[in-house]
This record gives sequence, C-alpha cells and structure tokens, in this order.
Amino acid sequence: MKKVIFIHLLNNYTGSPKVLRDVILNVVNSGEFNCLLLTSKTDGFLSQIDSNKISKYSLLYKWHDVTIFSLLYFLLAQFQIFFFILFKTNKNDIIYLNTILPFSAYLASRVSHRKIVNHIHEDMNLNKPLYKLIKKVYKRYNQDSIFVSKYLESVTCNVKKSFVVYNTIFNSYKHTDIDLTKKKNILMISSLKKFKGVDTFINLAKSSEKLSFQLVLSSTHDEIESFLKSNNFKITDNLKIFSIQKDLSTFYQEALITLVLTKPSQWIETFGLTILESFSYGTPVIAPNFGGPKELINNSENGYLLNDVENISSIKQLIKDFVYRRDDLIKMSFNSLDYYKKFIDDNSYDKITKYLSTK
Repeated sequence: MKKVIFIHLLNNYTGSPKVLRDVILNVVNSGEFNCLLLTSKTDGFLSQIDSNKISKYSLLYKWHDVTIFSLLYFLLAQFQIFFFILFKTNKNDIIYLNTILPFSAYLASRVSHRKIVNHIHEDMNLNKPLYKLIKKVYKRYNQDSIFVSKYLESVTCNVKKSFVVYNTIFNSYKHTDIDLTKKKNILMISSLKKFKGVDTFINLAKSSEKLSFQLVLSSTHDEIESFLKSNNFKITDNLKIFSIQKDLSTFYQEALITLVLTKPSQWIETFGLTILESFSYGTPVIAPNFGGPKELINNSENGYLLNDVENISSIKQLIKDFVYRRDDLIKMSFNSLDYYKKFIDDNSYDKITKYLSTK
C-alpha cells in the first residue's frame, strides 16, 4: 500500500489546515493509502483527525510575536522536515506539502529522489525575502502542483505539472433553513493582520452606528487585546470581536453579508474559503475585485466586488443599499446558496485522491 506523508507547518483554525484536514480524511477513507502527518503541536483543524486513522509526527514550530523567535522556529521545522524525509521515508512514498512554507522538503527530495506534490494556497510573488527564497526553490525543484484557483496557477512561475482543485466545504443547509429574521449582522472572519483589513472593518463599524458588526479572529483574547491596544483602536458598541472559534455556523447564519477586506497592495486572496463558507449559509459576500474572489463572486448576484477595499464611505453605502433593499437581500441570499451547491457538485477532493493513486 502506498504511503502519503502530509506536511503542514502551523496547525491552527485558519483556511489551509482546514482544507488539508478534509483532503486527508478523503485520502484515508479511500482505503488505498497509509498516511502520516507532520505538523505543529498547536491546536487546530488537524487536531480533529483521529489518531487511529493517521500516524502523527510533531514539528517544533509555533508562531511567536517576536519575529526573530518565529524565524528560529521556522528554521528548526525546516531541518526537521529535511532529515525526516531523508531518513524516515522511502522512494515509493509521496511527500504532500500543504502551502509553500515547508520548502526544505524540495531540497530533501532532490537529494533522496522523493516524489513531491505541493498543494499551493498562497502567492509566492510577494515582495518579502522569505517568499523570494521559496520562489527560487520552487521554480527549480517543483514536480506536481495543486492550485486552489486558476488565478494562482496563472501567476506562479515555471510550473512543471499542475491542475486546479477549488477548496470544498460540506454543508447540508437548505433554502428552507434561511431565516432572514435572524440575519442582522455585518460579518468579517479573518486572521489578526492589518493587511487583512481588520483596521478597515473596525473603522467601518465606527462610522455605521445603526448597523451591527461581528469580527471573528483566529487569535486568542490576549493577542487581540494587545493588537487593539498597540494600534490605539477604539471599539464602538455596535462591534463585537470574538477570539478563535471552532464552529462558525451561527455567525454565518446570523450574517446579512460577509466582508473580505484584504488589501490587494499587500496581499491578494488566492481563493477565499470564507467566501464559500458564507455562501453555504445563504450569506452574500463583499470582497476585493482581485485574485481568487473573482472566480467565486458574480457581481450583484451573490455579492459585490470592490476595486477599493479601503474606501470606507463607498463600502458603507454599498452595505446600506443592500441591507435596506429587502427584495435584493432575499434574492442574493438564495443565489449564494444556489451557487455554493452548484460549485461543490463540480469540485471535490476526490480529484486529489484519484491523482495520488496514479503517482
């Protein structure tokens, strides 16, 4: 039986480990593979995989608010990955990298002639030293790549073999489950980064006192408090901020609309799992008119695409127009759910499992 070694650096409650969790479960349930997972000891979606179904190996990696410590943990994890592949795998094993960050696996595979499949979620063209290094390694040594969007595939250089598999989520929500009387909040789900537009959302809430806002962040309460204090943010009564949430269903069910306010000048959304999750509960989305969101949102049908995600006055007006036009609200809510159902009919992690069986 073939063995697949899945590698993901930071296990947490964000999109890429959630996708990997579902990929692993699909691969395991096929009964065709022995599976092993290398990831951090931290709590996250990958912790939800039954240890009886997959062997686990811990990476000594974690995020630290002091940059130099984060870098040291990152380098330590790269050495672990490199030597694990060299001494704990054989030539018939498939090394499955989730995101571009475990890049030392490419160097190890070059030495040991291992097969590498890279599930790529992020754009490596960012103007940062680490991404420049990863890009060089990828360009030279990549073998097989799975991209989360056509956009991401198109902007990645020197791809040897690739195909696109859109992220998939599974939800049994129905039209009859949509209760518009419960939908009252403007929602944003994000990591605690300024480039994600957290500051824009806070200022938007401040300027829209008659509307109710909810911000769910993939960070602890202490991390959020520290962030707010260091940036001198004043939180208004109409904004509620939540720390790490394992279940987001209630937030989506009670949201009139979901906002994705990532700043394209600093980071481009390559897919946007939040968008699809939102659709699955009949909640339209406002997102940047750049990258992956353009493959999910049809303007004025299941959401809106923004050319300027930092223009608070235009976003505020767009939300008000949507909220107070009930007919549009109902139509777009049903359109969102319909789009989600059509989307998942055509896209499944079965494609990845079948692909691995050919390696």
